[in-house]
Amino acid sequence: MLAKVPLTVLSFVTLDGQPLPDGFVTFVSPQQGFFEAFPTKDGRYAGKAGLGMRRVEIVAVRETRPSETASPAYGPPQPTQQNYLPERYSTKSKLTAEVTQAGPNEFDFDLTMGK
Repeated sequence: MLAKVPLTVLSFVTLDGQPLPDGFVTFVSPQQGFFEAFPTKDGRYAGKAGLGMRRVEIVAVRETRPSETASPAYGPPQPTQQNYLPERYSTKSKLTAEVTQAGPNEFDFDLTMGK
C-alpha cells in the first residue's frame, strides 16, 4: 500500500563544486500542479514531499542594492533578493526527482553557472 503521507526528502546542492549558500529547492508535481519548497542552507535541504515524479526547480538568492527610485512615501529604499541561477535550474528546469515509498529519496544536484 502506498503512503498517503509525505515522505522525507533530503540531500545536497552544489554550484560549481561548492555548496549552494542560500536558496530553495522546489519539487513540482506536473500532473496536480502543487509543489513543496525546501529552504537550502550551505547546500543542504530536507523536507517532506508526496510520492511520484517531480520537476525540480532550484533558486539561489542574494541581496541586491536598494533601488534608487524608491518612493519616499514608503520609507527608505530596501534591499531585495534576486535569483542568480540560470533559468535552466528554475523556471525552465528539466531536473527531476522521483519520490518513492522504498526511498531513500536523497537527491543531489550539481549545478554550474556555465553552459
